[in-house]
Amino acid sequence: MRAAVLETRGHAGSTVSHVETLTGAEVESKVLQAAGSVDVDRDLDVARRFGVMSLPTVLFTRDGKEVERLDGLITEDALRAAFERAAHA
Repeated sequence: MRAAVLETRGHAGSTVSHVETLTGAEVESKVLQAAGSVDVDRDLDVARRFGVMSLPTVLFTRDGKEVERLDGLITEDALRAAFERAAHA
């Protein structure tokens, strides 16, 4: 499973730090590849490919296919729950 955070450069940071905290702590064993961050201002093709409509967006993929998505205001609890769901998808 892979998690990717899609944000604009001006807002990058808070969601990425939550993902890094979770991947470095309790969900580390369930995530095969660590989180990455995509600046959609520079990589608009990635946002188009995944149909991203709001930011930030966190995508969880397995074998190149989306298994979970969060967008908009994302709390740490919501992120933790999404990691759990994606790990079992």
